[in-house]
Amino acid sequence: MHNPYYNPEKLGCKSISFEQGGDYEFDTFLVLVTDDGRVFQTTDSGCSCPTPFEGYEGESVEQCGMEQIHSMDRLMELLTQWQNEPCTEERSKLMNFTSKYLK
Repeated sequence: MHNPYYNPEKLGCKSISFEQGGDYEFDTFLVLVTDDGRVFQTTDSGCSCPTPFEGYEGESVEQCGMEQIHSMDRLMELLTQWQNEPCTEERSKLMNFTSKYLK
């Protein structure tokens, strides 16, 4: 089983993530892009005890239980839900990372 946050390359993906949270907690927004251009997204949060994204492990990205994203609008909607008011820099980085795959 492969963790999409720590080992995206073992799932045939590249990734980008954004973090928020305090010293002993995590709150992470994760996006994966597969070698064939499919885009997947999920979030995970918790205290420092569990491994981030341990509930999303799989042998393939399809087994990880992440949402497949088909439009830039949907991806920006999810980022806004996660962060209320995403900063311009995060939006820009995310758009640059996925613009080749999403319209």
